[in-house]
Amino acid sequence: MPAKRPRGNGHATSIVSVRGQTIIPKRLRDTCQIHEGDRIRWRLYKGGLLVERLIITPAQKADALTDREWRQLDRLVSRQRKAQQRTHYTSVEDAKGHSRKLTRHAH
Repeated sequence: MPAKRPRGNGHATSIVSVRGQTIIPKRLRDTCQIHEGDRIRWRLYKGGLLVERLIITPAQKADALTDREWRQLDRLVSRQRKAQQRTHYTSVEDAKGHSRKLTRHAH
């Protein structure tokens, strides 16, 4: 679906919270097709900030860990740190496979 043309001048303002968070105004989110869960990149550009919506390919998405897998991996890493163990992975698939093996052994 092609991006909509912004109404008006395409400018909007928002406030930065104490935690550094801000809200992208709905009109701009709609125009730029930015949805909940999308990744955006912030870049310094000509003395200001440029915000870009990142497009994740199906292959990149397949390589990514799910929220559940991240939580499992976090728990496993915490256990390894407590036991002063370290594991190095060369790919996401290696990490996923190892975390599945460790999860099975932990139950």
